[in-house]
Amino acid sequence: MGTVIIPVKERLLAKRLISSCGCWVWLGTVSHNGYGMIHYNRKNTRVHRLAYELLCGKIPEGLYVLHHCDVPSCFNPEHLFVGDKHANMQDCWNKGRHPWQTGEHPVTRGVDHYRTILTPEAVKAIRAHKYKHGDKAAMARKYGISPRQIFGILRRDTWKHL
Repeated sequence: MGTVIIPVKERLLAKRLISSCGCWVWLGTVSHNGYGMIHYNRKNTRVHRLAYELLCGKIPEGLYVLHHCDVPSCFNPEHLFVGDKHANMQDCWNKGRHPWQTGEHPVTRGVDHYRTILTPEAVKAIRAHKYKHGDKAAMARKYGISPRQIFGILRRDTWKHL
């Protein structure tokens, strides 16, 4: 008996649960971050992107498919829209999902950073020092860092929070 090939649109629609808010929740395989996944054209594909292509049209090169509903497993074409990387990040920020907002990606600064050599006091001393030509190299040796790092501290490219 041969293999029955089911058209991809039917495969998508067969694995959906329509929620009370109108989301088409994917009931198949889901990625680690909640996006529906399907094997299509010999590769794993995100369901919402495939649904957009099948039901709305081609996704322009370099654009993302975003969710109005903020449900990663939703593939209802009425809940999807395209946007560039900036729009994607802005959408993430507006919905309060950015890792800096959720605490999943804490910003490590100064002495909290695992590669820190300096203390806040040392940084303040470096900034307070009145430099002459050649002092940066001597100061760098004194603190065990590079002259470039001294320059970054003085310009406030680094240690901005102090």
